[in-house]
Amino acid sequence: MKLRTVEYDKSINAINLIDQRNLPFKLNYINCHDSEECAKLIKNMATRGAGAIGAMAAYGMAQAIVNEELVTGAYKTLLYARPTAVDLKNGIDYVLANQDDPVKAAENFVEGIVKDCEEIKRHGSELIGKREGILTHCNAGWLAFVEEGTGSATAPIYGAHDQGKEPFVFVDETRPRLQGSSLTAWELDRYGVNHAIITDNSAASYMARGCIDKIITGTDRIVAHTGHVFNKIGTYSLAVLARYHGIPFYIAAPLSTLDRDTKDYKVVSIENRNEEEVKQITGQTLHMEEEIEVRIANKNSKAYNQAFDVTPPELITGYITPKGIVKADELLGIH
Repeated sequence: MKLRTVEYDKSINAINLIDQRNLPFKLNYINCHDSEECAKLIKNMATRGAGAIGAMAAYGMAQAIVNEELVTGAYKTLLYARPTAVDLKNGIDYVLANQDDPVKAAENFVEGIVKDCEEIKRHGSELIGKREGILTHCNAGWLAFVEEGTGSATAPIYGAHDQGKEPFVFVDETRPRLQGSSLTAWELDRYGVNHAIITDNSAASYMARGCIDKIITGTDRIVAHTGHVFNKIGTYSLAVLARYHGIPFYIAAPLSTLDRDTKDYKVVSIENRNEEEVKQITGQTLHMEEEIEVRIANKNSKAYNQAFDVTPPELITGYITPKGIVKADELLGIH
């Protein structure tokens, strides 16, 4: 049976989710019982990734309606938990538009993400040749979405692996929260995909040496009117490097990640997170006895922690969507 990052238990009106803060050291589930708790778990990254927080927010909005919470208050609380991710807004808007049966609406939204990721897997795997080196950034795997074995950026890789193409994945560690080394590497290991974790600042060197054939990342928001992509900080740098080295650079995303309303990408709010995420790190002792937090920076220095950057469409080879591989000027037309 395939694992899921987020599920809804109707019997107790609770969201059941993987606590991703404990990975890769421990796989455990926690419950969430109201929209305020849901927003806190999203903000604190117990669940994270475009599709997963979209699913979580949809279920959280359904909870609010079932619990007869103040809907406008629940909406704002959920919306501002992670403001850059458009899946979150799309999830709660979908439930609000179908309030007669909010839980069913949330389930439909989530199943739409699952189906989209399966289609991304099918279309994207066609881009990957035999034994190609694929670079990915952050975690846009199934942990960032809903169902094991899919995702956005990893879905084509899993598809290629299933087809016997033996892809090799270069996993950016992805500072400061290390979603690549802690989450993507855990996923790939579990699926049996050959991979290696690399430091973020070594990507250019592997490109120059001819080790990387393609780059595939996910995204937290695509502005459909322009094709600009908001994704984990460092994505823009990879796109620039890919252009210099002549390496195809793809963005993979379900339809829930399309922002069809915003016309000027510059108005999108980019999340800035706590500086302590840069100045300290969480890990496990070598004897696996306990998880500890360790300071790694000068205590009195400031740290900037911008969570996302913006990649312009001219640096993007194509967008891997459930409807196929498209260009920026085709995004508004896909449904």
